[in-house]
Amino acid sequence: AASGRTSLALGSAYGNLQETASFLDRLFGRGLGNPLLFPNMVFNAPLAYVSIELGIRGETAMLSMLDVSGEAAIAWGVDAVGSGRADICLAGGVDELGQVLHRVLEDGGALARGAPRPFARDADGVVVGEGSAVLVLERLEGATARGARVYARLGEALAFTVPAPVHGWPRDPHAVARGLRPLLAVADVVFGGASGNRAHDAIEGGAIAAAG
Repeated sequence: AASGRTSLALGSAYGNLQETASFLDRLFGRGLGNPLLFPNMVFNAPLAYVSIELGIRGETAMLSMLDVSGEAAIAWGVDAVGSGRADICLAGGVDELGQVLHRVLEDGGALARGAPRPFARDADGVVVGEGSAVLVLERLEGATARGARVYARLGEALAFTVPAPVHGWPRDPHAVARGLRPLLAVADVVFGGASGNRAHDAIEGGAIAAAG
């Protein structure tokens, strides 16, 4: 059962755009808008509804960091449990694919014409989808005491910054590699974003190669 010692953290790249578009279409087309639906336009609406449904009364956070929104929520949850602010934190990511988002990405030339080809020379864009996934984060002794199956042990979440254009990815893979090396030194496996975005893949692939 949820309590004041249970937290919730969700990450979303684009939020609930479809509900916002539907509300505004009705408002602009008919001149009417149901005020009861207006809260669905708020970015943290999914977080609020889940908190109400599960009775979560601990700290909550809704984060948006584009491609790594879900990972940012997990990092927040690791800190919440590790610092003692929560006994358990439900943390993960959620995104929906609606007509508005698809049209914006298509018009911006971000979508692949076929299957995604990450790190390939002929990669031409990304393939988007929707879904959600949440992890249960807690201290090892708590999970062991209740007989839970432990899938992984998470260490401290680390982050670093490198110079980058205002609206773009960093351009120097060696600068990114310097931040990656301490992480790769203790890593058993590395998962890349591999989105198919040529600029993203170039900096990511170059940085991993240089750091290794």
